[in-house]
Amino acid sequence: MKTFSIKQKLGLLVGIMGIALVAMAILNYTDVSDISGLQKRLNVWSNIDMMMNEDIHQPVLEICSNIYRYVHVQDEATQREVHNAFVVLKRNLAAWAGLAPDNNNLQQTAQVIQQKLSLMESKFHAYAKNHQSVSGNDLIDAVYNLQNSLQAEMDQFMDNVIDPAKEELENEIVANLQTMKTIALIAGVVGIGLTLVILLLVNRNISAPLQKLAWFSAQIGAGNLGVTLDYRQNDEIGRVADALRLMSDNLKNIVNELESMTEQVGNGNMNWRVRYSNKKGVFKDLCQGINKMLDAIVEPMQEQVKALERMSKGDLSAFITREFKGEHQRVVDLINRFLQEMNARLGKIRSAVKESSSASEQVGATSQTLA
Repeated sequence: MKTFSIKQKLGLLVGIMGIALVAMAILNYTDVSDISGLQKRLNVWSNIDMMMNEDIHQPVLEICSNIYRYVHVQDEATQREVHNAFVVLKRNLAAWAGLAPDNNNLQQTAQVIQQKLSLMESKFHAYAKNHQSVSGNDLIDAVYNLQNSLQAEMDQFMDNVIDPAKEELENEIVANLQTMKTIALIAGVVGIGLTLVILLLVNRNISAPLQKLAWFSAQIGAGNLGVTLDYRQNDEIGRVADALRLMSDNLKNIVNELESMTEQVGNGNMNWRVRYSNKKGVFKDLCQGINKMLDAIVEPMQEQVKALERMSKGDLSAFITREFKGEHQRVVDLINRFLQEMNARLGKIRSAVKESSSASEQVGATSQTLA
């Protein structure tokens, strides 16, 4: 079974979190786009509502008021005002219908209003042209009826088209906003969940193992080489644990070698050395250093022992010619000085014996002469 490293596990979780967040961001962006489109449509209907009141309804009232006034005063200025008002109203009506050219209800309502305005305009122009063809009261009644009809048409359009359309769009916007809130809530829950999973993974795969490694290292540093480290994983911390166990085993081997060396040297086996063929790095250097230290102790002792052996056999020429350092050289100097003293004393003894032997010979010769 393949195992994953800590880096791979964390990368996998972060990748999953990233994919989830990106997916939610895309969904959220889609909802935002939908809301933006709905808001634009709502603005269109709001503009239709506002323009119907400001650019159509109010001018219709002004036209009707000017027609009433014209019937009473019949001046050219009022007639021009009415004519110009019809022109502006037609332009406003065309702009109003152009806000939603694909909406049949709006186009039909605009067409009905246009027809009624045209009827009102034709009656006004007929009255203005020949007062006898249409009486003023008939024109006022016709204008009044058309005004009421237009008001009823616009109220019906407001109640049956504009208000339902705006309400539907507002409900869709609210629904999309609710969806966005739900997505945000899910994203928060997913983010918190993945964060908790990452924290648990970090605690399980990093914090807890690191605590074990720290405890093990502290024990080794305190000289307690009998402790064990049971963390075994094929990841970064597992490799560190393997390295610490190898270090502990090497230290144990060196300690065992030193104990064996101490025992052998204590038993007089000065030729015992620490084995380092299976060691590497600083551990090998340490073993070689211990062996060099033993050599530095044993070699002077061996020279001294050889000299003492020769001296025990009566060889007073067993001077030590090699030079050593420290206390070893001091012992060598003492041995060499002892040999010098012994040779000097033996020389004196030989001279005395020789002189005594010569005196005895002279005494013997004198005795023979006297005889």
